[in-house]
Amino acid sequence: MEAPPCLADTPQYGAALATTSLQAPVTAIHFLSDEYLLIAVGPYLRVHDLTRRCTVHEVRVLDYGRVHGIVVAPIPGDAHDRWDVVCYGGKAAGLYHLRLVAGHDSERPMPEITPIAPGLVQLPDWIMDCQWLYDTDGTAEPVELAFAFAHNDVAIYRVADWQPVHRARCDVQCIVYSARFFGRTHASLRVAVGTVFNQALVWDAGTARQGYDPTGHTPVTMSVRHTLVGHEGVIFRLRFSRDGNTLATVSDDRTIRLWDLNAPSTCTPATTLYGHTARVWDCQILDDVLVSIAEDTACRVWSFNPAQFCKDTDDEPRPLAHWRGHRGKSVWSLAINPSRTVAATGGGDGGVRLWPLGDIRRAARTDESALQAMNLPPLVAYAVADHSTAKPRADFIRNFAYLGDHRIVAATHYGYLLHYDYRNGRYHRLHYDPELAGYAMLDASSSNGQVAVCGSINGHVLAVSIPTYPANADSATVSVVPPFAPLSLRVATAQIFDVQVHTDPADPHYLHIFATVLNEPIKWLQLDLRSPSEPVLRHVFDLVLPTATLPTCFHWAANRHILLAGSREGALVAYDVLPFSRGPATSEKHEPLSLHPLLNLRRLHGKDTLTCLHVPTNPNPLGPDRQLRVYSGGRDGVVRQLDLSFTPGHLAAASPSHSPSPVDPHLLVVDATVPVRQLLVHTATGHPVTVRISLVHQERVTKGWIEGLTAVDGQLLISVFYRKRFVVVNGTHHYDQLAIPCGGGHRRWYFRTADAALDRAAFVFLRRQQVVAYFAPDRPARATLADEPVVQPAFHGREVRCLAFAPSTLVVLPGENHGATRLLAAGGEDGVLSLSRVGPSSATTASRDTFRVLATVRRHNSVLKALAWAPCSVSNPATHYLYTAGGHQELRCWVVHAATPGQPAGLPVNKNNGEDSENDVSEDLRCLEVAVATTETDIGIRIMDLVVFTVPSDHDTQDPTLTHFIAATYSDATVRLWACRPTQHQFSLLAEDVVHHTHCVLSAAYQRVTFPSATSTQAACHILFTGATDGIIRAIDLTAPIQHYLQHGTSTSNPTVPIMPLDAPLLTVRAHQSGVNVLRVWRSAEHEPIPSLWLASGGDDNQLAAHRVEVMTSATQSAATISLQVAASVRIPSAHASAIQGLEVIGDHQILTVATDQRINSWRIATSASASPEIHLTGSTLSNVVDPGALAVTPCDNRWVVATAGIGLEVLQGDHQA
Repeated sequence: MEAPPCLADTPQYGAALATTSLQAPVTAIHFLSDEYLLIAVGPYLRVHDLTRRCTVHEVRVLDYGRVHGIVVAPIPGDAHDRWDVVCYGGKAAGLYHLRLVAGHDSERPMPEITPIAPGLVQLPDWIMDCQWLYDTDGTAEPVELAFAFAHNDVAIYRVADWQPVHRARCDVQCIVYSARFFGRTHASLRVAVGTVFNQALVWDAGTARQGYDPTGHTPVTMSVRHTLVGHEGVIFRLRFSRDGNTLATVSDDRTIRLWDLNAPSTCTPATTLYGHTARVWDCQILDDVLVSIAEDTACRVWSFNPAQFCKDTDDEPRPLAHWRGHRGKSVWSLAINPSRTVAATGGGDGGVRLWPLGDIRRAARTDESALQAMNLPPLVAYAVADHSTAKPRADFIRNFAYLGDHRIVAATHYGYLLHYDYRNGRYHRLHYDPELAGYAMLDASSSNGQVAVCGSINGHVLAVSIPTYPANADSATVSVVPPFAPLSLRVATAQIFDVQVHTDPADPHYLHIFATVLNEPIKWLQLDLRSPSEPVLRHVFDLVLPTATLPTCFHWAANRHILLAGSREGALVAYDVLPFSRGPATSEKHEPLSLHPLLNLRRLHGKDTLTCLHVPTNPNPLGPDRQLRVYSGGRDGVVRQLDLSFTPGHLAAASPSHSPSPVDPHLLVVDATVPVRQLLVHTATGHPVTVRISLVHQERVTKGWIEGLTAVDGQLLISVFYRKRFVVVNGTHHYDQLAIPCGGGHRRWYFRTADAALDRAAFVFLRRQQVVAYFAPDRPARATLADEPVVQPAFHGREVRCLAFAPSTLVVLPGENHGATRLLAAGGEDGVLSLSRVGPSSATTASRDTFRVLATVRRHNSVLKALAWAPCSVSNPATHYLYTAGGHQELRCWVVHAATPGQPAGLPVNKNNGEDSENDVSEDLRCLEVAVATTETDIGIRIMDLVVFTVPSDHDTQDPTLTHFIAATYSDATVRLWACRPTQHQFSLLAEDVVHHTHCVLSAAYQRVTFPSATSTQAACHILFTGATDGIIRAIDLTAPIQHYLQHGTSTSNPTVPIMPLDAPLLTVRAHQSGVNVLRVWRSAEHEPIPSLWLASGGDDNQLAAHRVEVMTSATQSAATISLQVAASVRIPSAHASAIQGLEVIGDHQILTVATDQRINSWRIATSASASPEIHLTGSTLSNVVDPGALAVTPCDNRWVVATAGIGLEVLQGDHQA
């Protein structure tokens, strides 16, 4: 049975599904005001309140297709709360009136959208741009609407009766790819178009010319005013400056070209801007800058003043900012708020972000003029010793430390410690010590900057008190830390290579000092200033270092009694201080204790240096299982997140997964294929401790060096040196927040900020014996749009290729309507795994409340092609396991469960951003990788599909549902059967078939068949159905390798060597002419003398096929055998207009299919005893998702929730009878 002939022109047919949520590329955005933003997603228009930070209204403005543009005309009035809006896309345009009315439940006004007659209109050609026009007599409201079409012509319609009043066409008849109007009256209306010949034409489209037809029926031919030649590719967008004298064009050739329209009619671009690495989609010209967006997911800001354009000035446009915040590829839409202080971008990932423009020159890039340099005064101004016998060399700065509040302490070549204030340029001598002459390592307390610590060439550690000198006086004021006489302690015979000072988080009068001496243990000193009259500096620990380890950074987690150290070799070393109490310092002869590492985690950043550590404070009380969330940054440009736990050996929940090395029992090498490791070690007191290391995620932030991590205001700021600049990357909101020209990486530098907006930031570094500083201007704390830059959260940046609803027992937080929700897993071409909450809509729930992304994690190196949830665990029903597979033969196992109180939440490092990695885990959900299958080195092979199932067994002494069997199909015509015990973090290869399939195996389905046997009441066979690109469906018996594994386990020490080959197929059916894209099997519910299965498939040949397969069994004392045969078949040759990409079964005889034609069709299998089965089309819905490639269905609140995904995701719902 074929689809009805009218189906291609009908969005809905029969029992259709209703859309509840749409996540798709944002194709148009527009600011109504500084507080309201219009967002177009597919055929929908959303109104977002930036003050309340939520979407307050949504309306469907087109029947289907996408909104390509939004044009708004404000209606004058005292309240400024009315607008006329036109949304266009394709050949359709919707006219609406939008006004703000008093809200019922809120103090903020609510938008109200009503159509303007005639509402939705169909036009004769593809719309490239439109413009509201005002009458020449100065009427307050727009009266006409002008449209520019793809054949280089213009039509003007009267809004009141929708009659054409004017038509004009250019004398250059050609196809145009873009158009832009300028002017709001007939006399001033001009249009610029980008032609198929890569030229830009500017011509008059208004009626202020002779020879036009007032009725609008006869088009007037107009001549070209400007022909702009220079682009080497298609012109995608054009923008006029505010005065209309400058035109900007963006193109396929990755350039932005600026044209002076006061020049002759044929001209070349006056300026060409290079910087984007892919096609440029749009730009906006402001009074002092130009903003552009492109396919490279970047939003760039350029210095540009239209008033000075093409004048005799040397101020050429230059790049000011490079903002990155969208995933995948393409930022499609750009808007600027009316006050021109904020830019909004909408991406192909469905996200909308705000970018601050008010302080763009300071926040995005600072030039050399903003830097302040400290120069030493003459030596006689601070010298207290006679240096005349020294070599005739002027004194200079050897080292320095930043104290905060624009102050530094500098160590000079002659051994002086000088205090300097950048606010008034005054010096104060703090201390002189010949021990520091020629060499001094220097650092200061990080919290108050009132103690400086020096390390000398002879192994001495010197602590010096620093008074607080006010900026407007010479005398010192009272300090938080009382002043004390300098304290010195010799801790080594060799030179101090480095010294770092950390203030105790619980007591600012207690300082921890770490002195590094080459080839010796680290010296851990403590400075106790709690007694002002008797300060004590003592050497408490010698930290024994692993072989070939040179520390670079330290972090003292006081509430967990764990010291972490990063090394130049990329290692993370942990020391346990819990067995030792911090007693009072009573004796200067206190002997230090040797402390050996509890963990030596090698190659955390490969062979690159681990430069910085950050550990969020865990507010939970100290328990037996000490948990830490650790963020590390390295010179590989990657930020990694680890979860560490230290559990006493007798409380460890599972046996260690790593055998200690006899040479170094604390050694553990980071292995990307084993994301969770356990190591049983012993503390200094001999007590066993199980260390659990979980590599949660990693993100490549930059191609440069990551040198610092700073957490402030709930945001993670990443300090980067790249291309001779110091860059502050906002790791939470994913954009470059500050860039300072400093010449590249420096041996000594400091970055401090009091807030995430960097209004009081300081960057100080040592260059050419000068201490150079940048200080952001002091400004009062204020709430800005940049504090919450994410207006609409992103989904996937590339095509989604697989979907799966979690079992209903996985509980996540309900939606705002407190209804039942389901968890949806999705993966695609970007290699990202996302977990989202999906729920049905109701009369009281807006569609925006039915969908929320809870977690996004990227661990796959290539496309994520298939995923499947494992059946629920009997012993722990709240924990669920998810398997994902795709390119590079990667097969991974994840544990997913709702987050519980007491787990460290940490900071969101990545919500985004780029091609390298996306990781963002909500506090509502926990997603952790627990196992990775070891694969071959051929990265060109993909896993195309997989199924996961469990097998009850008398041989399994543990919970049998904790042993998962995974059947995976590969692009090299291989089928493999894996077994995985997630609690042991290991996959085992049981069997494989490399013989019976000769083509890429695209799809798989599993069915367990039970029948009576001679030795027991029930026997079971496990059948795998596969579909390949040759159109053949095969049935394979998996029973033998499964039973062998359950009885004997793996017989080889190598888990990647199969136990046995798979048997020959039980059944071979040619179901399609080409590839079998999707396959489903289910047990027939009808009572038949012979058990039967239903097998449904969809293929590249547009065909839907269903086969009823009879199962015949025979059992003996030794074994049970099974055979299959096709009893009936039914096919729909043209079920869709293109290849079927998704198929799901609802109940026993209802099927849903989705194809590239964007149709979701509902089918019902009709069976009878006297006739062959038939398939009938019961409903069809046009999806708003382009290139759909996946389909998933789940019951929820007595309805079916349907999800389809491709370039975006659409969630629909229908009743059980649909």
